[in-house]
Amino acid sequence: MSDIPEKPGRGPGRPPALPPDERRQVILVAAERVFSARGYPGAAMADIARTAGMSKKTLYAAFSNKRALFEALAQDAEAFASVLDPVDDLPPLEALRKGLLSSILFALSPRQILATRILISAGGSESELASSFHGRVIARAQRRHAELLSALAEDQGNSLDDPELMAKQLFGLAMGDLHILALVGVRAADIQQQLESQIDNAMSLALLWISHSRAKEPAPAPLTG
Repeated sequence: MSDIPEKPGRGPGRPPALPPDERRQVILVAAERVFSARGYPGAAMADIARTAGMSKKTLYAAFSNKRALFEALAQDAEAFASVLDPVDDLPPLEALRKGLLSSILFALSPRQILATRILISAGGSESELASSFHGRVIARAQRRHAELLSALAEDQGNSLDDPELMAKQLFGLAMGDLHILALVGVRAADIQQQLESQIDNAMSLALLWISHSRAKEPAPAPLTG
């Protein structure tokens, strides 16, 4: 007997063709259910196709293999897009706060928590998958935070020696123990107030770090003949 929750049936006859974007979302929802029930090693493309209500041929036309499907699920492109929303029209301080909030909420989203649990349960057997997950998701957000920290320092006439390291530290301070809470089942909505308080505290520390960073060197005077 299958341990995957049943999807409501479509009824007799051939299922209607879906637009590519809608088909992709149906597949990701099905993959989420199968991965949640069986983990990464135990999940089979045939199970995902059956849960999605489509043929394996249709599934493979969208995703070449299980790894590609899991990476798409982990990256969750629609949700991740909000992490990289343009913030050029915002003051650096406000842009950094918005970036931290959106990236941490993304990290605490149900799909990201599922992906994290799967990678933890796989242990070292899927190190390449974990590395890909980090590069596609976590590292991209941290690079954005580093850019915003540099802009904030420059706005105050200072310069950071290692903005990427500071971005990692800032993200850790803002996240605190919320990732652990989410992994054990606390909903993101229930920790929103704590998250915003931790972000405010982390931002205060970031401003303190920046105020103690080295002053930006003035541009050299142009040579005159």
